[in-house]
Amino acid sequence: MITERVAICARIPDDGLVAAECAALTGGVPDHDGVAPCASLDLVDRAAYVQTGLTTIARGATFTELVEGVAAATFDATRFRIDVHDPQSRLDRSTQRVATDLADVMPYGPDLRAPQSRFLVIVTTDGLRLARVERTADNRYRAHESKP
Repeated sequence: MITERVAICARIPDDGLVAAECAALTGGVPDHDGVAPCASLDLVDRAAYVQTGLTTIARGATFTELVEGVAAATFDATRFRIDVHDPQSRLDRSTQRVATDLADVMPYGPDLRAPQSRFLVIVTTDGLRLARVERTADNRYRAHESKP
């Protein structure tokens, strides 16, 4: 299993604040797809622009390679849900087809209503990856927006 960490950030063109927050909280800078390599995911829940912190399970240059990588990987997938991050619409199949094809090679079964594990398929110019959602922003920063 690959242990590469990534974050999904807000995609706001030419906004240095997104990149600065991501660099400060995770140690990485997002690309045009909003994906940033991370040194740490510990502070993602405090973020305003960093939405999700993930750990990569499998990678592939094509969707077929990704499915083969997921099938070969060993990981816990109890009652899971799979979502897709494809902001440039690079995939030639629907989100539902992607989730179904991956679910077919994963252990256990999906649970869309109350998942215990959440996964995200990330599509970039470098290929595809399946990653486990480890942290999500909880909007704690909003408590500091209003004036006393």
